[in-house]
Formats: sequence, structure tokens, C-alpha cells
Amino acid sequence: MGRTEAVQMVRWVQKRRGGTLRLRIAVGCLLALAVIAAIDAHIRPAIQSMASYQAKVYATRVLNEAVEMQLAGEGVSYQDLVVLSIGSDGKVQAVQTDVVRLNLLKAALTNAAIDQLAMLQQQVVSIPLGTLLGWQIFSGWGPAVEFRLVPGGYVDAALSHRFDSAGINQTRHQIMLRLDANIVAVLPGYTTSTEISTEFLLAETVIVGVSPDSFTQVLTGEEQGIERLIADYAR
Repeated sequence: MGRTEAVQMVRWVQKRRGGTLRLRIAVGCLLALAVIAAIDAHIRPAIQSMASYQAKVYATRVLNEAVEMQLAGEGVSYQDLVVLSIGSDGKVQAVQTDVVRLNLLKAALTNAAIDQLAMLQQQVVSIPLGTLLGWQIFSGWGPAVEFRLVPGGYVDAALSHRFDSAGINQTRHQIMLRLDANIVAVLPGYTTSTEISTEFLLAETVIVGVSPDSFTQVLTGEEQGIERLIADYAR
């Protein structure tokens, strides 16, 4: 074998070795990516669930504090929001709501909630390694893995009126404010959203009607005769 042929042979061997090395590197990278994807798919539900829970707890507390502080500052009573029309016989004929005052109160409470929500700071979410890996037997065990939680979201508000019985010819009237918020939790590489809803009692009263002179109580029970099912009570 001549010198030229020997040099060509060496180059061919080196080229083949280089190609094999590149192939091995490519295969190794693909395997590493597959392992990373498998780990991510395994731990993603745990991270998103924990982040969603932490965001919900934190946002609910902030919304409650914002509304409670605003209500304390407003000092609103039932009489400020509702006027009861009383007839000449002393009976309540109508319930009139001060729509303007009620909408102003709703706007003030909603703005207070939005302002507080916008001031949410980054939170540190710590998840035990055993929980993160999804192993039930090791759930809650192992060193804590920390993530930075950046919450954000928006708030919708709705007013409602509730009327229910509070006794004989007595009706309880409640004015409720419901806040619905969509909270987005952003972590490095992960994003999850959660819905929260909380209600606040703005005002209530019991509207008392005219008590009857007597009333009838009907008892149930197959063992009782019909003459024992009805009992009249005098006032």
C-alpha cells in the first residue's frame, strides 16, 4: 500500500468515526429531550395544581380584605339602599331600591377588589419532591422545590337580591354582591388559570307582615288518623 492510499484510508476511518460520533451525539440529544419531555409531562399536573391552589387562596384572601375594608369605610346600611313603602294599614306594599346608590357601591367595591388584585406580588410556591414526582407513598416528603408564582387576573361583579322566609309572615331581604375572578398563575415554563367566586352580604332586613289570629299545622305520618293530622292553634 502506497503512502497516498494509506493517507486516504486514515481519512476514511477518521471520517467514519466522526460520522459515528455525530450520530451518537444526535441520538443522545434525542434521548435527553425524550426524558425531559417525559419528566415534564409527569410533573406538570402537580405544578399546575399547586400553583392554581395557591393563587386561589391568595386571591380570595385579597378580595375579601379589599371588600371588607371598603364596606367599613362606606358605612352603608339597609336604609341607605332600600326604601320600604308602607301603606295606611301598616303593611309593606313595595320594596324600592336606590339603584344609583347601589351601583355606586358596586363600582366602589369592584374597583377596590381590582386594585388589590393588581397589587399582588410574586409568591414562592414550595412543592416537596415526592409530591412533585407524583409518588403517592412519598407525597409530602423530600426537599422542597421552589417556584416563583406571578398571579394576575380580572374581576367581574354582580348584584342580587334574596328573599326567603324568616318566620310566619316574615321575609328576610338580603342584598348580595358576587365577585367572579379569573386568576392566572405564571411560573417559569408553566401557566395555569383558575376561577374563584365569593359572595358578600351588603345589607339585610326582616320585613314583618301582619301575624294571623290563628294558624294550622299539618302533621305527616301514616300511623296517625286524619283527625289527628290537623291541629289548630289560637293566637
